[in-house]
Amino acid sequence: MALHVYTSEKFIPQEIRLVLWGDSYFDTHTYLSTDPLVTDILWTVDKAKYNNKNSFISRVPEIGALNKNYLSSGTKTLLNIINHPDICFSIETCGGNALDFIPYLHSGNILWRLAVLNYAGDSTECDIILNGSRQYTNIFRFLETLMDGGNFYEPDLE
Repeated sequence: MALHVYTSEKFIPQEIRLVLWGDSYFDTHTYLSTDPLVTDILWTVDKAKYNNKNSFISRVPEIGALNKNYLSSGTKTLLNIINHPDICFSIETCGGNALDFIPYLHSGNILWRLAVLNYAGDSTECDIILNGSRQYTNIFRFLETLMDGGNFYEPDLE
């Protein structure tokens, strides 16, 4: 399975629901888990730790557990994508620290209309299908295509 990235609504298949504002969707449909990727996202993006499916411990543990709805939009969007791979989520509210997780998402659907990213992640590998037609296994090649307006490069000869 691959992560499907769409640069426009016109590329999203009709049968896939699009959610433009993922915060309210998250608040009512998505829960926290102890999955290693979720744990990494919580810590890296929000300096948060899992408490239970509905709450987390913030960077100020003395406050106690906080409701999951207080997580950042970036974290909420990533967790939506992970937990609901059959729905397309806009990632336009994600900051760079959340976008660095794009290569680690191996399934799901995202709308990324304004692709701007100075990738600072550790991995160069990805499994991304752009606009339903071109598959990428290198995040830098994928980002080059996005920055070039979606013009496809020739396949890697690696």
